[in-house]
Amino acid sequence: MGIDQDFPRAFAKSQAAAGSQLPKSGGVLFSLTNRNKPAGSQIARELAKLGFDLYATESTAEEFRKQNLEVRTVLKLTEGRPNVADVIKNRDVVLVINTPSGKRTRSEGFTIRQAALQHNVPIVTTLAAARAALSAIRGFQEGKWTVASLQDYYAKKAGPESRVSRLESKKGTRDAGPGTRD
Repeated sequence: MGIDQDFPRAFAKSQAAAGSQLPKSGGVLFSLTNRNKPAGSQIARELAKLGFDLYATESTAEEFRKQNLEVRTVLKLTEGRPNVADVIKNRDVVLVINTPSGKRTRSEGFTIRQAALQHNVPIVTTLAAARAALSAIRGFQEGKWTVASLQDYYAKKAGPESRVSRLESKKGTRDAGPGTRD
């Protein structure tokens, strides 16, 4: 679970709690389906602006270059070495964005995801999750990480007339008889 004043920080905390700490810098590997490449290139552009190095499989890298992005092409598993699994194992990348589709790419995607999991590299498999990760990383870099209790968040959200404050003001006046609920 992650909770904070806004979604990006809450998402970052949830990922950290799940053991998938989002990076602040490094390389990001993209392997995207054709339908996800236009939107994925916008995410890549934003990550590059934040200082990340871009890596991509051949057709994704071609799309990124059409968008004037600097990207290093990485071979797929069946194309030779060094390949996507190698850049993950060698820690050249700190985040993987992989949107698989089709039987062949699902098996390749499985191997990419397996390598990422084995080497504790965060992986996202949808563009929505990639956007969430991007916003969380941006928040990280801006230093917007806070820690507070659930009660603090609840009190801030509910204001002075929260249920807790109303109950506290009634202490000593509550009937402890049958049917009374706290």
